[in-house]
Amino acid sequence: MVGVEGRTLSCFLEDAAMRHFAALVPLVALVVAVPAAVGAQEAEPAYDRKTDNITFVGHEQFVQGTDMFFQRRDGRQHLDGEVIDGVRDFLFAGADASGAVGSPPGGEFVGVKIFDVTDPTAPIELAAIACGGYHADVQVYENYLIQSIDSAGTNTGCTPEFDPDGVDRAEVSGIRVLDIEDPANPAVAAFVTAETLENSVHNMTTLPWAGLLYVAGSSFAEGDPGNLTIVDLKDPTFPAKVIAMEAISQTAQAECHDIGVAQLEDQALAFCAAVHETFIWDVTDPMNPTHVSSVPLAVESIHHAARVAPDGTTLVLNDELGGAAAAPGCLATTQDPIGALWFYDISDPALPILEGTFSTAELAEKMPCTSHFYNFIPGTTLLTVGWYKSGMLVVDYGGLPQTSEHAVFTPTGGSFWSSYYWHGYVYGNSFGGGGLYGGTDDMGGVWITQLEGVGDVEPSPHDEGTSWARWTSQLPPASPPSDEPDPAPEVGADDQSNLPTTGGGLAAAALAALGVVALTRRRRKLA
Repeated sequence: MVGVEGRTLSCFLEDAAMRHFAALVPLVALVVAVPAAVGAQEAEPAYDRKTDNITFVGHEQFVQGTDMFFQRRDGRQHLDGEVIDGVRDFLFAGADASGAVGSPPGGEFVGVKIFDVTDPTAPIELAAIACGGYHADVQVYENYLIQSIDSAGTNTGCTPEFDPDGVDRAEVSGIRVLDIEDPANPAVAAFVTAETLENSVHNMTTLPWAGLLYVAGSSFAEGDPGNLTIVDLKDPTFPAKVIAMEAISQTAQAECHDIGVAQLEDQALAFCAAVHETFIWDVTDPMNPTHVSSVPLAVESIHHAARVAPDGTTLVLNDELGGAAAAPGCLATTQDPIGALWFYDISDPALPILEGTFSTAELAEKMPCTSHFYNFIPGTTLLTVGWYKSGMLVVDYGGLPQTSEHAVFTPTGGSFWSSYYWHGYVYGNSFGGGGLYGGTDDMGGVWITQLEGVGDVEPSPHDEGTSWARWTSQLPPASPPSDEPDPAPEVGADDQSNLPTTGGGLAAAALAALGVVALTRRRRKLA
């Protein structure tokens, strides 16, 4: 959805103006036990549409599903209070899609779910972070999770308890930073208000090679069009500075709704989908973006997102028809490509050339029905996209200007905000719960599928920062065994020598002292 809060940006905000938390705060009361009704669905669901080349693997049910982010970690690392070696895959799933249109019916969980998907057929829910905030866009930078709060009234359950400067953070929007060095024991690390950013926070994109976060405010009613807020993440517990670049593109009528990035051979580019048009910026110097070109609105309703295919020469824009609320839903055709994907040749970024479009083949009066978030399957000409009530679609764009539906996965009652490929599997996050985005509660949450003929390949480098990241843990290697006995600890008057010092350790210790089980983990083989 398009953001609702627009604010004027300043040219530069001093470091001292940043509101932050100086220390990690364990999520003792915030990492909630998983309700009994929430769990892995093993039975094959009913479908509105499904092709034979995509197989149901599993479903982790919750309502309000929004965006997702994946991270692969290697090396010696912390997991659930232990030190392990090897490679692990984690999925971070946002769960607060309805914040702008009302609270979840029945008080369901809102916040962020963390799953271990190293084995996608047996995902393990590690944590359910009950920190609400519409629409819970999630990004991961190294060992930190960043969550967007786009609407002040939806910031619930987490920050008021940890409020060092007198601000009731339940009444503000911004970005929340959590330490996930141990993904099973997250801890609040920082909060930066929208007032400090002088921008709303609808979507975010990390530039991992630069240690930066690009913030997309998405306002098209107020604010300074063409501006960009840049947050320095090199110390995520105290974001060092915020820079607001003014009017990078002089013809802009709106702020960026979402931003894609791509590191090419000779330059780095960013793609600002700014509702009325998409701007291409040179971000080789990421602190000083410069305008390259723009792609004007054709018959699209809203320039919602912009991503670059693995070949580095194909730009794909998506049109979120009427912010997912406009007619005619799934009645669009290739002759009337509204709510569609648009493909541009950017071999010369200064001269984008339209190559083709894609609309769902489904013709039905179901709402909402429009393209939303997507990524690519490397080694192919396929992308996977969430299409709300039309489901998870896999699109083949290899025959441009012709495009086609390669695979369809539409469980009855699902409404997919996002769909991403990750190491051999196609995932989707479904809203569920009725309301603006449609769907039913039991069909909300993360869906896992496998696509015929697609194996485990590395994700597209041009999707890094929008749907995935990689991190090598900084833990030192295990020490060789020693014949010397361990020295006795020096116990002070307060007996603090053995207290944990990390956010995760503090959380675990506090929970143990209180006798509280913070969460329930499931190890279940899925059908």
